[in-house]
Amino acid sequence: MTEYKKTRWMNIVGAVGMAGITLLGTGLFFNKVGEQLDDIFMAAIVLMCVVFTALPVFSALALSPTFSRRGRSLVIGANWFFVAWWVIGILTALYTHIGIAQSAAGVLMLVLPQAINIRALRQLNQ
Repeated sequence: MTEYKKTRWMNIVGAVGMAGITLLGTGLFFNKVGEQLDDIFMAAIVLMCVVFTALPVFSALALSPTFSRRGRSLVIGANWFFVAWWVIGILTALYTHIGIAQSAAGVLMLVLPQAINIRALRQLNQ
């Protein structure tokens, strides 16, 4: 169970870091753009930040021994969705030749932990 404790702590630290980064980034973005944004666009940005922060939280919860098997399956699916989201982003960056370095950093910071989560959750779900 030591491996899962480390993975759980990785998710907790990731969730706290992601929450801090998204709060800071969203605050700076809203400060720069100001009144020019529509409410729907602002809500979409906030929703995206909540989803990016909630995934590590739910992954950490799913790594506990008391979490249900069905819940783990849902979290595995959410992690796969997140990985697919980044693959689409990377392919788009390669196609447009814009943001390739940011996509590579995203792979290291976001996709690699999701792959670790998928592996650990699959082992727990057996």
